[in-house]
Amino acid sequence: ELDLRRAKPLGSLRVDWGAAGFASNVVVETSADGTNWTSFGRIQAQTGDFDVLMRAEAAPARFVRLAFSGASTPDGFEVAGLALRGEEGTAQPWAMLEVAAQHAPPGLYPDVFRQRQTYWAVAAGPRPGDAESLLDEWGTFAPQAAAATLAPLIALDGELLSAQQAAEREHRLGGDGAPLPETTWTLPSGLALRIRALARSGAPLPTTWVKYELANESLMAQTGRLVWVVRPVRLPAPGPGPGRSGLAPIHRIRATDAGDWQEVRVNDAPLFAVPRRDLPFGAAPFADGDAAEYFRRGETPSARVATDDLGLASAAWWLDFALEPGAQTSLVVAANARTEALPSVRRFAWGPDDVPAAAVAEAFDREWVDAAWAWRSETSRVHPRIARPDAMDCLRAQVGWLLGRRAAEGESMETAVWRVAALLRAGQTETARAWIERTAAGVRTNGWVPDRLPPAGVSAHGMLG
Repeated sequence: ELDLRRAKPLGSLRVDWGAAGFASNVVVETSADGTNWTSFGRIQAQTGDFDVLMRAEAAPARFVRLAFSGASTPDGFEVAGLALRGEEGTAQPWAMLEVAAQHAPPGLYPDVFRQRQTYWAVAAGPRPGDAESLLDEWGTFAPQAAAATLAPLIALDGELLSAQQAAEREHRLGGDGAPLPETTWTLPSGLALRIRALARSGAPLPTTWVKYELANESLMAQTGRLVWVVRPVRLPAPGPGPGRSGLAPIHRIRATDAGDWQEVRVNDAPLFAVPRRDLPFGAAPFADGDAAEYFRRGETPSARVATDDLGLASAAWWLDFALEPGAQTSLVVAANARTEALPSVRRFAWGPDDVPAAAVAEAFDREWVDAAWAWRSETSRVHPRIARPDAMDCLRAQVGWLLGRRAAEGESMETAVWRVAALLRAGQTETARAWIERTAAGVRTNGWVPDRLPPAGVSAHGMLG
């Protein structure tokens, strides 16, 4: 029995089990006076590491008591720790995902649920109107900052593996520092997954292609399953301000044919597509975890449509592989990178009309080379004399990123300053002047400068509050 000294809101309770075992049944009760008790809930433990009991709404409590039964070992059980949370611990979507992530191996869910920083790079095209997407260090992809994400996993030898189980990881930018991010991770078995994100320049609508190439670099044949999980989590970590919760709610997700492509619609809008109508797909509502949990159990989700009132629906594509030594397989995933709220399009142009679905992988490689040369021409005027090659590569990467960044939701003053510097280094004085004038327009008569510039067409003064 716990005495909290005064009444406090109780939203959840976590029990950490020790090495001696766990109790399979825990009854939790609360009281305001230590005499009259009310049921808070019941824990039915299964895993033996920790368990969490969450309420939909917090309940006031001064006293909390727990009754344990059903020891997992003949010697009993061991409680290593108890943790109580208030309103923030109620069964809200973010908290539910946190619990699922903590029960799973590292990497199965985004690191943000373990309070770890994730680093990402921008995939952008050189022209105004081109896509601006994100690829993080583990290979998770976001069509744009507010969108749901696509995470690659590999099912191999009874385990579900991510980049965090890789023996080696490599990150680079194509085109000598252009915003053409790529990451490669190699598992201890010798399987190597290379992921490249390409914002298609000049596409009718902002579109990004991501190519996944799985190669067997070992001396033995390997079989397994490459999985892509669509989940309702933004790639950038949560931040202050409205709309920065870190969630990209998915209330409804389904797969449908779109010509030679198979597309995934999230909340009835096209978000991802693959040039293979026969690629297996499954969707699921949240149930102590997302679609990745199926593959972790050696199963696959079977539904073509899933709905979730909390916005935690998810889905997955998967590709079974059997690779001889030196063999490889690949798949291109296309993404709708629009940031503005427009009426849903009847048919999204996932690729050029003159490129058949079977030739998309080859078209990706051609466009990757073309994009690298296009970005090189944009940044080739940056030739400062720096003795350290790595510093020069960093400068080129920053110039390419700053020139490609669209800042559709506004931009911090710090980034705007660096953008002007990049434009001046690239010889684009007129464009730099426009940014300087845009910044000046936001200055108030009392001299105050906003810490964030608004997107084009929005009054700067209106964003100052």
